[in-house]
Amino acid sequence: MPRPRKSDAEKAARGTLQKCRMNGRTIPVAKDRLSEEPPVGVPGDAKEAWALAVKNAPEGRLSVVDGPALEQWCRTYALWRKMAKAVEHGALYDVDEKSGSRKLSPEFTAMQALLAALIKLEKELGFTPVARAHAPADAAPEKDGDFADFTS
Repeated sequence: MPRPRKSDAEKAARGTLQKCRMNGRTIPVAKDRLSEEPPVGVPGDAKEAWALAVKNAPEGRLSVVDGPALEQWCRTYALWRKMAKAVEHGALYDVDEKSGSRKLSPEFTAMQALLAALIKLEKELGFTPVARAHAPADAAPEKDGDFADFTS
């Protein structure tokens, strides 16, 4: 497991801050949050997913420009849930009447394709733990007074 990074202020306080060691990567924080009310035309299960995502997203994670991607994620999630329910109720295999062999049902295949799309969208929206670690949402400036400033 990698060591936690020290902030530039902490490095400056210890006298070890160098230009090559600065954490120059700043993550933009969204100013306009998405509404918990989904856009018009979003179906029932997708509405619930929208409200859940917006309500539980870290501060600054989702902005207005993320709306179309979030809507796509919500619709895909709702479809995936429907396919998963169909598979759970016995639609995992289809039996060929001529040969008697079993093959995966179209519902299961669709569920797998939807899952791949969900994973991709979750990474883009920052819903996975790895995505959140790479781009933390709370990139607010550090408070003054956390560390002594010995550079003056």
